[in-house]
Amino acid sequence: MQKTDNLPVINISPWEGNNFTKNAILVFAISLLITLLSGGVVKIIFVLLSLLASVFIFSNLYGRFSANWRKLHYPLMCRYASAVGYVRGLSGNKEGKELDVDLVLQCLLQSVFPTVEGKRITNLAQEVLLKEGEKLKNEEFVKKIFSRKLPELSKQRLPSLTHKITELNKNPTDRATANYIKIRLIIAFLIEQKYGQEEKLDYLYAVLTNRAR
Repeated sequence: MQKTDNLPVINISPWEGNNFTKNAILVFAISLLITLLSGGVVKIIFVLLSLLASVFIFSNLYGRFSANWRKLHYPLMCRYASAVGYVRGLSGNKEGKELDVDLVLQCLLQSVFPTVEGKRITNLAQEVLLKEGEKLKNEEFVKKIFSRKLPELSKQRLPSLTHKITELNKNPTDRATANYIKIRLIIAFLIEQKYGQEEKLDYLYAVLTNRAR
């Protein structure tokens, strides 16, 4: 699915839903200040605390900012979790009631495009899932994703790998797998809207290799 030019610009901060890292930065700053002003055992304790905080901050920031798709994937997953809570609330949170994932994804899209009317959001969600889903059933498309990132992959291994993935997408083994694919297809579409097709292909590669969590 090509970029849709008549949709509003996506304006989502990569810091969204990342309060834990913000708090870690605050802890690091305070620990560093105390380290500079103190001495003895107290200084050693806060040096260690500063090191632990810096390692956590670095790893988290790398995960959030090392690729453009990561800047959108993680905030969108936070919004997806909020949408799940909202939809469960609408259904009265009845025990055993199946989650309407399609409605959740419509809520997610609505949060990204708040000025777009609901009917168009519903049609957009259906169109994305249909068109992008068909692509993942196409072995040539999946081969394109892998060959970009793994040019050294042997010609013997690549066809069997792509066949396995396309068959999974044609016939998901369970509802959880089918829903997982749906969520990632919507996010892939939004990444393409903001960053272009190349970044979307990188994201799909991360999804297919279980690196987009």
